[in-house]
Amino acid sequence: MGRAVIQALITTSGDGTEAVRPEETILRRVLESNMEGARRDRISPRAFKPRAEKDKDGLSCFREKYHDPASVACAPPDFVRPRVARLRVRELFELKLSVRADPFEPNGVGHCLIPELTSLNRSESWAGDLHVRLAHELSECLGPFNCGDEKSAA
Repeated sequence: MGRAVIQALITTSGDGTEAVRPEETILRRVLESNMEGARRDRISPRAFKPRAEKDKDGLSCFREKYHDPASVACAPPDFVRPRVARLRVRELFELKLSVRADPFEPNGVGHCLIPELTSLNRSESWAGDLHVRLAHELSECLGPFNCGDEKSAA
């Protein structure tokens, strides 16, 4: 079976409550302020540090089988030149991280969490090591995206 056929089968099955499978990919929006390097072309570990006020249950991501990278990048609130980090679930499982479906409001179908990375442990040294690995070793950086705002033109 070709990659396109497999992707089509994955995309059209499920309601978002089914278990996240190793062959899936997940997406996380990365703001311009969480990019590093002279050309702002490398994801900073800060992009994977859970937000104190919003990531109490785990690091918020989206399943690519339900959301394309542009829709994740350009979801409200709008940001200038957002990027998206793409992660392979299999590689997260190999790090002993889990990915849990969380298709409930306000984020809806396709939302998921990495429950081991929370706002409560965001400053632990082991979590910081994971943030670095996620950013520098496991992420594929997509974008920047132009989200319809003339300020974000690439």
